[in-house]
Amino acid sequence: MRAAGQKADQAGTATYSIVMKTTIPGQGPVTIKGKGVSSLRQPLGRSSMTMAGANQNISMEVLMTSSALYMKFPKEMAQELGGKAWLKMSFADLQKASGLDLKALLEQSQQSSPTEYLKALVAAGDIKDLGTETVRGTATTHYSGTVTVQALTSAYQGELREQVAGLLKQMGTSPVKMDVWVAADGLPRRMRQVMTVGGNRSDMSMEFLRFGDTLDLTPPPATQTTDLATLMGKERVG
Repeated sequence: MRAAGQKADQAGTATYSIVMKTTIPGQGPVTIKGKGVSSLRQPLGRSSMTMAGANQNISMEVLMTSSALYMKFPKEMAQELGGKAWLKMSFADLQKASGLDLKALLEQSQQSSPTEYLKALVAAGDIKDLGTETVRGTATTHYSGTVTVQALTSAYQGELREQVAGLLKQMGTSPVKMDVWVAADGLPRRMRQVMTVGGNRSDMSMEFLRFGDTLDLTPPPATQTTDLATLMGKERVG
């Protein structure tokens, strides 16, 4: 398991598919399906996803760069974004609005990287070898264990760690039941996480299709982008 985390770090990026089943309070169950390319060293990535259920069916694209989060919504929602397809949320603007340094949060937690969950699972010491299973034609070893809420906050430092721990406690976050399938080359091929937040069960399964692909972080042109700060300013004026 420890070697799998190190191998993934060395690979640099992962191309993946993901399926997540959860419940939106007051709206009901939803299924989120997506695919993308993500950095395994930094909180950077590009993905596309669909969300079905809760009386809606939405498709979107997400781009995470070192300075901002970009989201592309369906055409029918573009009018609410100033008529442009992409919404830009710079980390600097988000910090001004909320007081939360999201960039620091992402950099410390590396939530975009599955390697951090592997490391947390190793640190927890609660790992069981469930034998050999085949994932997309590749022989793997299936490991299972539980990552405590305390372990989930171990990557954070100082005041930020206290804030995250308090937030997880307030949300009623349960320990994460985690399963990982690791191939003979030391790289993970599948990962599944099951947890409960605020009484709602969340079940996420991720399959790693390739490692080392090029990650395109080119932001959309300004002509197609509405800045969140500008949009909020117009709403306050209105």
